[in-house]
Amino acid sequence: MVEAGEIRLAEFGAESLERALSLSSLGNLYYVQGRVQEALEMARECYRLHRGCPPDVHTDVARAANDLAAIERAAGNQPRARELHTE
Repeated sequence: MVEAGEIRLAEFGAESLERALSLSSLGNLYYVQGRVQEALEMARECYRLHRGCPPDVHTDVARAANDLAAIERAAGNQPRARELHTE
């Protein structure tokens, strides 16, 4: 999975939604493995990439926000998790 992220980074660039897909997958894997801090890093970057897209570009901000909220909650960041779920 890490290799896929590296390939997408090389092919599409650091700010691409393709890279966001890899970050999301890796973040979810880390989350189920109990690697919360690493999951947070991936989910935060994935969310940032989705939120940074122009309005005319389809993104999955809701899914990225929901995934990040779950990981923030697991990390004990309840206020941030609530913000993301409200969004």
